[in-house]
Amino acid sequence: MSKDGMYLCAELGVNWDGKKELLNRMVGDCIDAGVDAIKLQMFDTDSVRDYPLELRQRLMPMILDEIDIIDIAERVHESKIDLIVTPFYLGAFKTLRELPIDGIKIRAKDWWKFEFHNATRDWDIPVYTSVPYTMGEIDWSGVPEEIRKDKGVSMLSRTRGKKRYRVYCIPKYPPATDELNLYMVTNFDGISLHSPDWCDHFAAACINIKKQYDNGEKRRFYIEVHYMPTVYTGEDIHPLWARGILGRESFIDGAVSLSQRDLESLVKACADLEEAIG
Repeated sequence: MSKDGMYLCAELGVNWDGKKELLNRMVGDCIDAGVDAIKLQMFDTDSVRDYPLELRQRLMPMILDEIDIIDIAERVHESKIDLIVTPFYLGAFKTLRELPIDGIKIRAKDWWKFEFHNATRDWDIPVYTSVPYTMGEIDWSGVPEEIRKDKGVSMLSRTRGKKRYRVYCIPKYPPATDELNLYMVTNFDGISLHSPDWCDHFAAACINIKKQYDNGEKRRFYIEVHYMPTVYTGEDIHPLWARGILGRESFIDGAVSLSQRDLESLVKACADLEEAIG
């Protein structure tokens, strides 16, 4: 869908715990919250082979196939919402090329891989690349020599352009103070928040003011947050594990995820700010 300005994407990630009925509910929750896009992760057995055994066992039930992605795409498109996918392995790009998706997100872990960027070079959909906050986070032993020499400058230049967005990626939870540098954020085309405890909703929207109206040009600013299902009892909000619906250990991203109410509040904050500044 065509949309400039603040573009809010809800990452479903692995919070659906391999339960398709829960995944379907999460998609509906995000549609109801009014986000601009929903994001899925695409991995296969080989792409998680080197992960620790416990994590690998958790991820295996969450492998999505083409039919899963097509079904979700049809559902969100009916609601005028985009579907974005993060491929964990190079072979996924061939599959995704044939699917009705609206964007690709390349992980910070893969941002330096020429093959990933080249696989989307002629695609007419947005490509979002999470760039590590510091080059010190990268295992340089696996990075090509040409990139090591200039400390990643060559890849930084390749990851920005028409329909290509560099996303400021805060690396851990909770983040350090210097990682919340909002001036730094304005030099990027988006932000992955991953830290709901510090994310005042209007602050998350306000980081876009400088970028959105620099040089009088309005463009897309990508804001990504993780979503975790909750249940409501009166004024209280309970994660599913607190209500005994799922085990606490099920939510791998639980500590860095927003609730549906949080999403609704963030959507409203973005809309209010854009209306206020015209």
